[in-house]
Amino acid sequence: MDSQFYPLKSQKVSPNGEMTIFEFNQLSDGRTHAPYGTLLSLSHSNNIHHPEEGYTFFAGYCRPLNYNWETDFKILVSCHPAERKLIKTQAILVHGVMIEVKTE
Repeated sequence: MDSQFYPLKSQKVSPNGEMTIFEFNQLSDGRTHAPYGTLLSLSHSNNIHHPEEGYTFFAGYCRPLNYNWETDFKILVSCHPAERKLIKTQAILVHGVMIEVKTE
């Protein structure tokens, strides 16, 4: 997959500096997590250019999407689903990090 279809929107490093969350927009359709939606990918690297270089643990259509590290081992994702759109991918545990998703 071409990284031009996945512009990086933001990133946040864990408190201990060991992992990074990357937020990508997806600008394509097809057999993917959330066509034209938002993806969150977790990586031990602090520099990735494509969500598949990490582990995509969340994908969906949120207005807005917020995410933060609560601790080194817990991420909180807040998603207000966009009209008639859903969360498409949601992991619970990735690389020993708990993922909590709140919908409003």
